[in-house]
Amino acid sequence: MLHIKGRLAVNKGDAEKENETRQIKVKVPADASVKNIIDKLAVYVSEDGHLFEEELLRKDIKEIPALAFLKQKYSDEAHYYRWKVFSLLADSNKPAEKQIFQGGAEWIPAEELLKK
Repeated sequence: MLHIKGRLAVNKGDAEKENETRQIKVKVPADASVKNIIDKLAVYVSEDGHLFEEELLRKDIKEIPALAFLKQKYSDEAHYYRWKVFSLLADSNKPAEKQIFQGGAEWIPAEELLKK
């Protein structure tokens, strides 16, 4: 597991799988409501820790379709979510900080994510 500012950010097992691709292009969700949900969840997870996310994962996602990306690890929405949590925890959207895990895949955020 990765710790940033004393909190868990993302599951290292997932990062190891993504390491195979070496580059992850982060895209902003086209659906504004999905983006809004992801942005809010990322704030909660960055403030309350990874246990909050784990509790959501224990729930039946079919009951909460808007959170399906949590179980779709390689979807664009999941990539956006993980990048968002990382950027909040690292307090940085700087292009220089492209790796969530040392030696892991390079995360390439969309240009609009790099603007403040």
